[in-house]
Amino acid sequence: MTDEIPKAAEVVGAPTAKASNRDANMDKKNVDETSKGKSINEMSKGDGLVLLAMKLNTSISCLNVNDETDPCMQLLAQFTGIPLKPKKLLAGWQHWMNEVWLSLKPNFDIAFAASGELLEKHASKHNAFLIAKFADLTPEMQEKHTQAAIAEHKAEKQAIADCQNQVITFTPSEQQVLLKNVLAFLNLLLQGMSEALGMHISLFIGGPEPIKGEQLNVISLHHGKNKAPVPQTWATSDKERFKEVMENMLSYLEECYTIEEHNLAAMPDTISDKAIMTKQNRRKWPLDDSDEESDSNQQRKQMKNSKDEKKHHKHPQDAPATSIPSVTFADGNASQASSDLPAKDDTSPKGDDWFLLQYKHFSSLPLGPKFAGEWAQLLQAFQDLEAANGYANPQPAS
Repeated sequence: MTDEIPKAAEVVGAPTAKASNRDANMDKKNVDETSKGKSINEMSKGDGLVLLAMKLNTSISCLNVNDETDPCMQLLAQFTGIPLKPKKLLAGWQHWMNEVWLSLKPNFDIAFAASGELLEKHASKHNAFLIAKFADLTPEMQEKHTQAAIAEHKAEKQAIADCQNQVITFTPSEQQVLLKNVLAFLNLLLQGMSEALGMHISLFIGGPEPIKGEQLNVISLHHGKNKAPVPQTWATSDKERFKEVMENMLSYLEECYTIEEHNLAAMPDTISDKAIMTKQNRRKWPLDDSDEESDSNQQRKQMKNSKDEKKHHKHPQDAPATSIPSVTFADGNASQASSDLPAKDDTSPKGDDWFLLQYKHFSSLPLGPKFAGEWAQLLQAFQDLEAANGYANPQPAS
């Protein structure tokens, strides 16, 4: 056995050039992480969002729908109303509470006020009150609500799982509700992006609008203003030239949808059976079967001109004004039917034509599943007006 001087790398605890470099890199990394953390904390909220956005995979086809922490999926879930995960499993007493709370609330409010407890104790006292009431139920009833809560939670989980990695479709009525909310949903986000980038942002959304009987429409949202004495956005700075932009987009959209896609986009009862969509008239309202202007279109134009002339004036003596009921919608907005109804004469449209004309006037109303009751009130108001003016009572196409 020969005496051999061990190499430096074989001496226990002996530092190596590689180890020294690794330690130096670790120290540098720690310093970098500390500096990075301080820098991020000092950033404005807008800059922080930009930094986060740079790290995201923004391809919708590549989004991981199983990742509940993905900000893009969270935004899409919030916009569409489709949850990424089910709500928390309810206990039996919580499930029972949803059915009986309104009847128990007055007694609890009286008892809590008499107890003199601080307001921050309200939630705990509320739960204790309901748990005690739930304990008074028979064991069979308690078990019934416990199992019902489990079954509902399981069904919700399955419904969410069924949506994973699948194309989710919406009815025309649901799409109209989403369209109504889209600008408010994106407004703050686009404003933050505009400020962070220091650039102007314009958003265009176009296609067959369900509430307009699949008529093509374009809406836009803009952030950023010019240096005019009264700063304006792109859409308002030169309305005539911007109108050309909108017309160009409409022309493009005409080549993007088939006739079948147009017809499938319409909400129920938004057009009559006679109003069949064709390639030539997909931007007209009401939709007619021919390219040439029909008699009913001419009548509608005459009525529009008549309404413009009589705006802010009373009805003629032979057509007294009719009281119009106010309709308040679920979102708090109130609308009133127009009282500028034309006098009955030989040129007045009848039946479905009159109904379509009035429907056009209300085409901007937020109609969706939750507005069904208000729409029924509005339809009844139309029918009352028709009866008061001597028109036949038209019915929308079924």
